[in-house]
Amino acid sequence: YNMEDVKCWPDGTGYALAEFLRSRGHTPEFIDPVWRQEAEKLAKSLIEKEKSFGLIYDFLYREYGRRKRPADAENIRKLKVSNNPKELQYTLELAGHYYILNRPDERDRIIQSVLATPRRLSTPNVRRTVGDFYRQLREYEKALAAYRKGIEAGEGEKVEFQRRIAEILATQGKRAEASRMIEVILKEHPKDSATEALKSTLKLESGDPSQIKASVGELEAVLTRMPQNAVVR
Repeated sequence: YNMEDVKCWPDGTGYALAEFLRSRGHTPEFIDPVWRQEAEKLAKSLIEKEKSFGLIYDFLYREYGRRKRPADAENIRKLKVSNNPKELQYTLELAGHYYILNRPDERDRIIQSVLATPRRLSTPNVRRTVGDFYRQLREYEKALAAYRKGIEAGEGEKVEFQRRIAEILATQGKRAEASRMIEVILKEHPKDSATEALKSTLKLESGDPSQIKASVGELEAVLTRMPQNAVVR
């Protein structure tokens, strides 16, 4: 193929060829650094052609990881962010990279930079997404801070933040605080099935036989309204 032809290819075609070249470079009967170098060259050309083609950045990131090139892996994450500044997910991928490398200060710095100017992003629920990111890392205080800021800013549906806060408080063993938040939610949204399920789960975990018995009936009632919810089931 001619590198100039890449400009006319559909993105998926170029990605498939880059993956093929990379795999040849790692297959014992074909192993040759030239294959990998050609895959890298093609991937970079695809980025020049279409800067929003997220998969090709990920292709290079994985390849640099395989080839023990951490600086290049970091730089391709940074390039993905700089070429797509409105995509919050790409910034969080870079933050996740810093988490893996145990560089929390850099991770938090780039997250704070997006929180400072959330309206420039294409994601409507910036603080909720950031809170979910920290929650996945089990950094619960940072997640709670993001959710509470989301409520203050009037970002999205308040109940979504409140429920997440209650769930984290329950995870932290702060049952009384979680219960208070649940009551606040149910006062405004008495038929919120997810919150009712959370309330019943707290009763179930209380160890109190009377509360356990009550929670079973409550969960069965919630299940009729949420039959596909795996957690309730």
